[in-house]
Amino acid sequence: MTMTTKLIICTFFIALIHLNVNSQAIFIKQGKIEFEKKENLHKIIEGEGWLENFKDKIPQYRTTYFNLYFKDNKTVFEKARDSEEKIPFF
Repeated sequence: MTMTTKLIICTFFIALIHLNVNSQAIFIKQGKIEFEKKENLHKIIEGEGWLENFKDKIPQYRTTYFNLYFKDNKTVFEKARDSEEKIPFF
């Protein structure tokens, strides 16, 4: 083998080792995740007789938000902000 071939092979292995060392997994230790739950209210009241009359008075979807906080080995799941749409009381 020539000197150039040896140099190319050596460079390849050094690059391979360098890539392997830098590709370690990074774990997130703390954070917040916001979940959104969307319900189709028209579908829920479908076939409920007298409730069918109120379909035009309520929004089609109701959105609820939840937050999941995590840090170390602890998690907290709680209701978050209220949605902007209001469902009239009937």
